[in-house]
Amino acid sequence: MRPFASMLFLACAGCAVIARGEAQSSAKPGRQSETAPSAQNAKDQQGEEPGQNSIHETPDEREERMKLPYKLAPERLSVQAPEGDVPLGSPLEINLTFAGGKLADLRTGQYSSDQGSIQGDTLARVVRDEGYTKTIEVIPALLGPVNLWVSAAYSDNAVAAQTIRINVVPSAKGLKRFVVNGGNTVMPLVVGDTLEDSQMRVNPYVTYEGLEYPIVINDCGLIKFALDQRDDEGNPVAEIGKNCIVHALREGVAYITGDFAGVTDKLKVAVYSKEDAPPGYRRGTP
Repeated sequence: MRPFASMLFLACAGCAVIARGEAQSSAKPGRQSETAPSAQNAKDQQGEEPGQNSIHETPDEREERMKLPYKLAPERLSVQAPEGDVPLGSPLEINLTFAGGKLADLRTGQYSSDQGSIQGDTLARVVRDEGYTKTIEVIPALLGPVNLWVSAAYSDNAVAAQTIRINVVPSAKGLKRFVVNGGNTVMPLVVGDTLEDSQMRVNPYVTYEGLEYPIVINDCGLIKFALDQRDDEGNPVAEIGKNCIVHALREGVAYITGDFAGVTDKLKVAVYSKEDAPPGYRRGTP
């Protein structure tokens, strides 16, 4: 991770935006923050045409830039927040407006304080470049309220950073696979023994066409679960809660079917008694 990006990333992970207070982006959906610099103002400030606002830095240029004093300049960047909910795993275009000066690097990232998850510090993908106005494409990889941050490093070693809030919802678009329990098809539990043996957390995840890595679903309330279960007398064998934990109730077999945005997967839950449990299946102390 580059030095300036490291500082930004840590700052963004600990608060809603780098340079809080007067510098914080208060962008509402479909609107820019009040610090948004216009292309004309940018030209007036720096005397450069928008087309000169490049995002290319050679290794030698970066080495020279790192010798300069580091400074925060959030007023050099504004980010336009999208309107409405954002689908998980689908490309999202974000409009940016910059002040004058030569851009050396442009990065983006996502983090969720609710889930304690971070996806970030990647080079921004610019899909439209109109000088001081650029459009980047990001793929939401976290569910629920998500902080999306953008940071730009200038050749004078000034860093402009802003954060917007988006709400990411489950989506079937581009959804390739949904897995209930990390690829495992059977979950063994032991009833009447230690708590560690009588319950286990499922680890659901999804994969999307636009992402190379899976997205872990931490909130099982976003998944529709159906249980097909019974013991010899027709009593329930197990139950699963929104915290993703499966609890053994009595001996028998249960089948948990999970549905995420219309894609399903099934998990077999085998519940044993303390006496009949295979030794290799026990995780707790006898």
